[in-house]
This record gives sequence, C-alpha cells and structure tokens, in this order.
Amino acid sequence: MKKIVLMSLALAALSATAFAQGGSLYSRFGVGELRYAPTGQAAGMGYIGVGIADGLYINRLNPAMLSSIDQARIAGDFSYIGYAAQASTRSAYQTVVGFEGAGLAFPIWKLVVSTGLYPYSRMNYLQNEAGAFRSTAGDTIQFDYTYSGVGGLNTVPITIAAAPFSDETLGTLRLGASLNFAFGVFEEASESTFFPATFSNAALDREDRLSGVGYTLGVGYTSKRGLFSAADQLTLGAAFNSPVTLNGTRQSIVTTSWLTQNERRDTIGITSGQAALPSSLALGISYRGNDTYVLGVDIALQNWSDFRYFNDDVSFRRNSLRVGVGGEVVQSQDLRAGFFQRAAYRAGVYYQQTNVAVQGTGIDEFGVTAGIGLPLAAESARLDLNLQYTSRGTTAQNLIRENIFRINVSLNIGERWFLQRKIE
Repeated sequence: MKKIVLMSLALAALSATAFAQGGSLYSRFGVGELRYAPTGQAAGMGYIGVGIADGLYINRLNPAMLSSIDQARIAGDFSYIGYAAQASTRSAYQTVVGFEGAGLAFPIWKLVVSTGLYPYSRMNYLQNEAGAFRSTAGDTIQFDYTYSGVGGLNTVPITIAAAPFSDETLGTLRLGASLNFAFGVFEEASESTFFPATFSNAALDREDRLSGVGYTLGVGYTSKRGLFSAADQLTLGAAFNSPVTLNGTRQSIVTTSWLTQNERRDTIGITSGQAALPSSLALGISYRGNDTYVLGVDIALQNWSDFRYFNDDVSFRRNSLRVGVGGEVVQSQDLRAGFFQRAAYRAGVYYQQTNVAVQGTGIDEFGVTAGIGLPLAAESARLDLNLQYTSRGTTAQNLIRENIFRINVSLNIGERWFLQRKIE
C-alpha cells in the first residue's frame, strides 16, 4: 500500500493535466468541506447567529438562544451549490444539490428542548490526472490517474435551553447545552492505469466509518429594552464546542492487475482507528435598534492543530478563523401590513481562514450573502430564500480558485403545542 501511495504522489507531480469534478476539490482534506450551520435567517446575514435571539428560528450556533422560542418549531433546509473552479490552464463548473439539515424545537414548562439532523462536513470530489514519463528503458509511458471521494459527518444534537433570569431592568440571561452525536461514512478511491502495460495497474478503495459524542455549551445575555434609545436592545452570546473523539473502522481493498493478462489480486484489510475533531469557540453580538432592524457580528475560532485522522498525514491542517457581519430589516411587524412590508430583507459579508493549507499556501475564502424571509399564511411560518457568492483559494502554486454560488431554501413553521384549551 505504501508503494502505491508513493507512486500516486509521483504521478501527481509529473502529470501534464489535472483537474477536479464533482464538488470542491478542497473537500478531499480531512473530514471534508465544513458546513457552517446557521438558521435560514443567518444564511442571508453573513452566517451570523451566535448573538441573535429570535424566537422564529432554531439557532444551531448557540444553544442558549433557543430559550427565546415560545412555540413548537420545525425547520428544514436545502441548497444548490455551484462550483466554478479555475486552474492555471483549465476551468470547470460542477453542481451539488442536497439536504442541509432539519430541526425540531418546542418549549416545555420553562425549558426549550430541541433536536435535529445537521451536516458537519461533506466530501465530494473527483480528480483526473493524465500525462507521460519515460521509463528507465527509454520508453514513453502514458498514465491516467483518478481519485475520488464521497461522504461526510452528520450530527444529532439533544439540546436544552432556558432563561433562568429575566428582569425588565437588568435584562435576560440565557443558558443552553447540547449533547452532540456525530457519525459518518467516507468512501475514497484511487486508480492508476498505464499504457502500454509496462507497470501493473493499481486501485485502492477505502471506507471509513466513524462515530462519537461531544457537547456544546452556550450562554447569552439580552439587555433591557430602551438601552440607548426608546426600544433598542443589545444581545451578547458565546458558544463552546468540545473536542470530539470519533472511533471508527477502516476497510481497505488494494487491487493490482495487468492489461495484457487476466491476473487480478485483491488485498483486503480492516483496521480500527480514531479521528479527533478539535474544539471551537464562537462569540457574537447583535444590536436590535427597534422592531424593524437588527445588526450583528460573529467571530468563530477552531483549533485544528489538534486534528487527527487515523494515522493519515494531516500536515495540511491549520487553525481556522471566521468573521461575519450582517443585518436584517423588517418594515412592519403588523399582521395587517402588506406582504412585502412584513418580509425580512437581509445582507451580510464574511471572511474565513479555512482549516486547509496546501503546499504552504493557506486556502481562504471571502463571501457575500443576501436573502429574504417571506411570511406564509400562518402567523409565524417563514420561507427563507438566500443567495451567496464566495471566492475560495488561489491559482498560485498550481492550486485552484473556486467561485462558489449557493442558493439556500429554508422552510420554518411554528405552532403552539401542549396548551390546554379553556372552555368558557
């Protein structure tokens, strides 16, 4: 197996043409492309939400903010993502359409309980490399090398939130905690083919299955109304995600064959191992000027220097940083107002230093977002439509720059449960 890996690296260095298809090529590193999981509201506001307490949305970033929910809520998210990849000599456009998570939250007594199924990361890449080299005998050997991967990690949080202290003068203290069950499957394959068959062709198929448990702690504070003006409020939030140790198994199948012979050899190995996801800390602040607008800023840091994945080389890792700024405007909260007056209009920007560095070059991204939240027939139901444009990576050092176009659709429905009807 080690020889195959070394041969793969050599072919990559000598290849004349190389390009990716599928999703993002950068999703091949570690546990894949990370999904920053906001609400349908936050997706249009630069992906902020750590410091936003809004009872219409199931906050995935800070469990403490769920304490603002006063009725049962169900939310589901879907996305269309287009990757326009540009290398030094080639370009391509690929799309991925998929499910971005669903959640349920409902108040019981003075608590809010929530759960759901959310993506933590996604792997989806296909890369082809082709070229030629000379053998020691002076012959020209054509080669074609392909490697691919699909899969990802998902989380199922069990969350409890409460507002243990609330005072009209001193404000509201919010607390929340989640127990996060993480699991996922990663399937990767590589294949080397040579013409003429001077060398044996080789293929490696690998499947990793992982699972583990972590936790999230959240805290928030919302000031009294009328802090600086007649009806404004300030909200502060912080969330800590614990490190997670994922236990798993790896099944590897190595196949060697010759084009000129019917000989095929398979070697199957099953091993146990671990992956270590790092801790993270997120801070947020939002200012609600009145009932018509809110502005916010988020900062999130994750210590990827602690990342481990079986016994693989993870030299690509680096600590990540994310900063987002965004806002929302709603012209009127009056149910008698016009449809577009009750709609929410959103915009934001963000910068992310990702957890990946290739050939000593950090892969950073910058994005702008915009969205609209449309009120549905029900009083607290929303259909959120969000657009995002992101520039990631660079064409320097023979790397790839990706222009990413994303459309998010989120359906958010609220209904009052557990209320005893009164007979008059």
